[in-house]
Amino acid sequence: MGVADTVAVVLMPEAGDVIQTLKAGLMEIADVFVVNKADREGADRMVAAVRSMLEMAAEHGSWVPPVVSTQAHRNEGIDHLLGRLMDHKESLASTSRLEDKRRKRRGEEFLGTIEEELGRRLKQRITNDPAMSRVLQRVEEGLTEPYSAAASLLDGALDIFNEPPPDVRGPD
Repeated sequence: MGVADTVAVVLMPEAGDVIQTLKAGLMEIADVFVVNKADREGADRMVAAVRSMLEMAAEHGSWVPPVVSTQAHRNEGIDHLLGRLMDHKESLASTSRLEDKRRKRRGEEFLGTIEEELGRRLKQRITNDPAMSRVLQRVEEGLTEPYSAAASLLDGALDIFNEPPPDVRGPD
């Protein structure tokens, strides 16, 4: 979801209560809803329920995710689905939302990379530093509470951040 410009959420009629599914956060991430296996019992009810939920949540002037019925095993509805995916792409491109979305995604990727690298460096430091290893051992033995130990350890480990940053110059 975090790497795509358009997110399609695929539901199936036998997936259970669609309202609960949508309340679980899918409404916020889907740009297009797909009800696959549309030939099965309950598919029409699911399509209607999703559309109803979307109409209630719709903001004036914003993209309202379409609900597309498909039968993938019969290749039915796939062209219609592709059309709705392309509509979303065009909607994004016609405003600044596409670039905003990509900018935000690049920033999140940067911060995630920093988290990973800091975690890697800190684990390496804990493994190689006897004093830090003792803190970990005390936590594992239940002699020290993890949160305060972590805060104290990080306060003393700030020099892991003092390595010179990489050359971040952009293209010439």
